[in-house]
Amino acid sequence: MIRGWLERRLVIARQLPDGARRAVALSESGARLLQDAGYTSARSGKDWGETDGKRWWPNHTWRHDLIAAGILSLLFEDGYAIHSEKMLRRDNPGLTKIPDGMALKGDRIIWLEVESTRKTGKAMRELASALQTVAIGECCAVSGVQPNVAMVAYVESARDERGHGLNHRQRVTSAIQTTSRQDVEVSWARCQLVGCGVANVTDEKELVPVDKSSRILKVLDASGWTEEPNGLLVATYEGTRAIAWEDEVMGWSYLLEGEDVPYSAHQADNMTAAKRGCASLLAAR
Repeated sequence: MIRGWLERRLVIARQLPDGARRAVALSESGARLLQDAGYTSARSGKDWGETDGKRWWPNHTWRHDLIAAGILSLLFEDGYAIHSEKMLRRDNPGLTKIPDGMALKGDRIIWLEVESTRKTGKAMRELASALQTVAIGECCAVSGVQPNVAMVAYVESARDERGHGLNHRQRVTSAIQTTSRQDVEVSWARCQLVGCGVANVTDEKELVPVDKSSRILKVLDASGWTEEPNGLLVATYEGTRAIAWEDEVMGWSYLLEGEDVPYSAHQADNMTAAKRGCASLLAAR
């Protein structure tokens, strides 16, 4: 198919470095063809990368972009509707923080962040803050939907510019624990590469605990959870009641009850997670 496009000069082929095969971008003719077909946002990629007149090389984010595209492609194969970073930037010009992609299936709306370089300082704090905002349900709408799954993709064998090993998972976890007000649920997407491309992704959900939440949970456990006649498990922290319960329809749920406390229930996977959820809500107050 691509050979036919090349013969008709609808696309431009660019050779990527390090054996990563070719990148294919729209030519001016290809962009016009799509525009005439109603895809008015189509643009040529002829200016992507840099050249000195003899050689061409991609922009410095090409590895990161290739990983993001690979993950989104695998999610698409799994039935998700996907939005690339470029689409999100075009459709949400007012947003200050744009994810590396989004994927939607049912009520699961993924905010994707790809960690491929060594982030520090402000960039890492902004990443941790965005993940927290998505995970606790406070993210604003992006392209008309509200992301609710914070996914961080990384390559386990990644190395920094000095050749040292990069533990992206540990670095992001530390940043979340430093900046977050409450526990943050993260979906870790561990990428297996073949060459420079993503061959497989393993998705693992983890609750990243915040130190303050852990201290409060110890207090709740030490004071004891009392089972009331209606089946509620109740503990008290500084005048606020922490409540956890299980029913046949929703499973485990939890909420806080007290003065100036919003009456809002949350779901949990089990009793331990429900008690931890109460501590996390208390830590955020």
